[in-house]
Amino acid sequence: MIEGVTMQVFDIPLTNELQEITRHISDDFPVSIYKTCINKNVYGYVPLHWHEELQLILVVKGRAKFTVDGDVHIIEKGDGLFINARFLHSSRLINNESCTYICIDFLSEVIDYEQSLIFSKYIKPIVNDRRLKAVKLERTNKWQSNVLTEMLKIEHVFSTEDLIAELLIKKSLLDIWVNLFSNLDFNNEFDFEFNNSIDMQAEAIINYIHANYVENMSLNDLASISNLSRSECSRVFKRNIGVTPFEYLNRYRLTQSMHLIRKSKKTITEVAYEVGFNSTSYFISSFKRLTGLTPLQFRKS
Repeated sequence: MIEGVTMQVFDIPLTNELQEITRHISDDFPVSIYKTCINKNVYGYVPLHWHEELQLILVVKGRAKFTVDGDVHIIEKGDGLFINARFLHSSRLINNESCTYICIDFLSEVIDYEQSLIFSKYIKPIVNDRRLKAVKLERTNKWQSNVLTEMLKIEHVFSTEDLIAELLIKKSLLDIWVNLFSNLDFNNEFDFEFNNSIDMQAEAIINYIHANYVENMSLNDLASISNLSRSECSRVFKRNIGVTPFEYLNRYRLTQSMHLIRKSKKTITEVAYEVGFNSTSYFISSFKRLTGLTPLQFRKS
């Protein structure tokens, strides 16, 4: 039987890249459900983090502000949110009102295995569409209401410890995916099959950025290490990663700055220059766009 059903998450340990370390799912059935009362988190909010799992959220008490890759969603009681895999997201209280929500984390392989036709035709187009960050789920919308209903079914199965829980959960997740696939706006004809040389080129650019993010770098530098022209370098990187190389660089610098702000007494200007920004004002505005907070507000919180 599935364990750890409705545990409260009090803290989210993170890597330097803000990936969540806690593993909620099991290897034999990669689905987990748990409740989060935001004000019981050690920070008083759920900090920015990302994970490989897809996530479904259903607010059962109060309301909250969810930020996903810079986009803000206000979710009321009874409504929810679908968050795509590998996107930075966080949640905060509104006007210090208490808020509790259910999280359902799952890997797409629970719907079907990666080499299957189902995966390539119906799962991969959504998971790999990096424009598709999150989808707000509202009770007043028919198909979104269907998704919320299936989420409640999953919670019920967990809480009642049904003997065929895994089958019922997989059935509900499949119904949820049918609703998502049938109603989301994404490019189903986009070619997501990249050859190994392109993957290696994008990886080379990422490795270079991680090793040299504090330095000034140009598109010529990135094109040179990937053995591509300037235009092809940008095109290949964006097709693989979903953002331009310099959008990725800017975001990586910001994630590194968060650790310095939290763990050091350096001034905001010192932090900005230490992670590669040449302008404090630009650093502050970029930081606020990503997190919803200024660096000083982030430090105080």
